[in-house]
Amino acid sequence: WHEGRMAALRLKKKRIPGAAGAIVILPEGDLVAATCSQFERYLHEVLGSRVRGVAIDLANVGYMSSSAVGILIECVDRAREGRGWFGLVGANEPVRSAIEVLGLVGYLHLSATLDDLLVQVGVQRPKRRAASKPAGRRRKKR
Repeated sequence: WHEGRMAALRLKKKRIPGAAGAIVILPEGDLVAATCSQFERYLHEVLGSRVRGVAIDLANVGYMSSSAVGILIECVDRAREGRGWFGLVGANEPVRSAIEVLGLVGYLHLSATLDDLLVQVGVQRPKRRAASKPAGRRRKKR
């Protein structure tokens, strides 16, 4: 429970376009003691299904306990053993701060966006930004 509410967690997944064999998991709710076993079972099921990579979009997670962080560390290890990748995206400030305080931003591949994560784990190349043309000097007519 967080802030006196009953803990409820909804979990969805979808394929990541342009990243063969990769999925994004979209949890909604708080990752607390009452929901960690559900979260862990779901992640183990996904990691056992021979996916190449897993991103967890934390945009709709209001709070994450240390138990949930432990589950994520375990999932990173499992993904690496299977020569895959695992990362986090879209964390709100309290969740991001908790991960930063623990010194796990790099280990958990915490990124602002899914595109940033895919670049970080080597699935995509960085998108090129349109280069602005340098302002050339105009010749004065003589």
